[in-house]
Amino acid sequence: MPPRNDEFIDALTSWMENNGAVIKNMRISEFSNYDYGLKAIGDIKENDLLVVVPRKLMLTTEMANNSILGNLIKTDPLLQSMPNVTLAVFLLIERFNETSFWKPYIFMLPRVYQTVMWFTSDELSQLKGSPTFEPALKQCRNIARQYAYFYSLFQVRLKIL
Repeated sequence: MPPRNDEFIDALTSWMENNGAVIKNMRISEFSNYDYGLKAIGDIKENDLLVVVPRKLMLTTEMANNSILGNLIKTDPLLQSMPNVTLAVFLLIERFNETSFWKPYIFMLPRVYQTVMWFTSDELSQLKGSPTFEPALKQCRNIARQYAYFYSLFQVRLKIL
């Protein structure tokens, strides 16, 4: 994906507003050392309504159930029991759909996340002796298992997608 810039911010803002979102006295801005967020561009009083996001702009498991993933979700125990994984798979499918409704949103998502999954072996080993080491290993192991599971599943059921 290309790097995010003002063009993508404008596209996301237009997409949101064209689909019923309301953004008052705020705009999406890049903050040095932090990434993107909302920045006030006018006076804000207590109890002012700043942002309204209609349900149709929320990526939900209901939308995933109504997508090409629907039949797989109905039969797969992992997707049924882990809505976060269902949303991740749905997002991945939408990411590679050139005509996706979600394209402006997807293009503004961070390119890199600071999670244990991105740690090098050396960085992970530096956690040894801390209370975070075991949970970090467990998270890596669980995600690796999920990856292997879905890799195998999609190889077998490629026709679904």
